[in-house]
Amino acid sequence: MDLDTAYVAVFDGVGHDLAAGSATALAVSAIRNARRRGVSDLAALAIEADIQMQAAGVLPRFVTAILARLDLRTGELRYLVAGHPHPLLLRQGHLVGAFEATPRPPLGVGEHAAPVEEAVEWLEPGDRVVFYSDGITEARGADGRFFGERRLVDLSERAELDEVSAPETLRRLAAAVLEHQGGLLQDDATLLMVDWSATAHERLLPSVAREVTASTPPSQRPEKGRSSAVGGFRSPTA
Repeated sequence: MDLDTAYVAVFDGVGHDLAAGSATALAVSAIRNARRRGVSDLAALAIEADIQMQAAGVLPRFVTAILARLDLRTGELRYLVAGHPHPLLLRQGHLVGAFEATPRPPLGVGEHAAPVEEAVEWLEPGDRVVFYSDGITEARGADGRFFGERRLVDLSERAELDEVSAPETLRRLAAAVLEHQGGLLQDDATLLMVDWSATAHERLLPSVAREVTASTPPSQRPEKGRSSAVGGFRSPTA
């Protein structure tokens, strides 16, 4: 994150062994180093990961990912999906259609595939974006049923209507996924939420503090600008 931009990414290496972890670490490092060199285009960053992974000989290993860049001033969210589940956009407590751009192949296998450009969504104040890996939606219960995207959406909408913070929302989602699996994760699972709002930080305070803030005269309150409250949950890799 810098003054006006938040960079968001979720990576999910295929497999559960050391090679999968190494492939993921290489993809993350390649993208991070390219960004530090001044590369900002998400498609170009993904290609950099392809090149570095293939040069290191990690094939046939690959890594699914979603890369995003949020302009904190305007709400412009640019993103690129690389074989990964598409994120969810919640607006005023409900899921809205978004993030429907064509994905590119996973990192490590897409260098010679047809080029896919980064796409854009425009966030509105108060919007929340939920990023997740397939270890969330494909979590199986004792009856063999998946946790599923519909349940993830329902619980996210309920938390939004309850006006709880991003970290509390993620805590509830993670608890529900664990409960669905009898308390034992079967796969690595990741949850990340971006809350684009001028008041999201106030939800992080206890209710009494929020009431005091609300009662403070406007002239004595700190100036509010667009902000992004980010929370995440990452399970250990099996």
